Amino acid sequence: MANQQIRNRNMPDWFTLISEWRKKSMGAYGVTLPFLVGALGYKTKKSGLGLDYVRNLFNDIINCPVDGYVTEISWCPDIDAPVLRVSPINNPFPMPLKSTFSCSGGGITLGFSENIHSVLNLDCKGASDCLEKLIAYAVNHLESGHFSRNRNNLTGDYEYGGFLPKELDFIHKTIIEPGSD
Repeated sequence: MANQQIRNRNMPDWFTLISEWRKKSMGAYGVTLPFLVGALGYKTKKSGLGLDYVRNLFNDIINCPVDGYVTEISWCPDIDAPVLRVSPINNPFPMPLKSTFSCSGGGITLGFSENIHSVLNLDCKGASDCLEKLIAYAVNHLESGHFSRNRNNLTGDYEYGGFLPKELDFIHKTIIEPGSD
């Protein structure tokens, strides 16, 4: 456990949040982009998490990747939303990616699954088109301060809203005060 905490302290916060999401049983597939951006903003007490902030985040994911990992974006059927996850490049069961970005070194750093291309009216023509449509989708929620995707108890539908207490606890223990569990 101590080695894991030391390793995570050397990782970018975006990577740590994504990689710990499933490990800590916060979700089965991955983290939503509004959650990721909201959590990063929460740590730095930054408001106005809009288009420029999201573009800078994806610039880091694409051009400053964590060695040996790829960030994958797919559709999560459980919450009816796109999610991000990180996987080792040498994963024996890789996610089939329809379009990708690579860093200057040539390795794939960000990929979009087949299912993300055809849902959410993205109808992507390639990785750049998919990324732009995903950013537009997320910015709408970010500008409203809605970061967390949860089920509405009255309608049963999933919708974005404020962070839940367990999510704030996850953020604190994962990137603000790691090792405080």
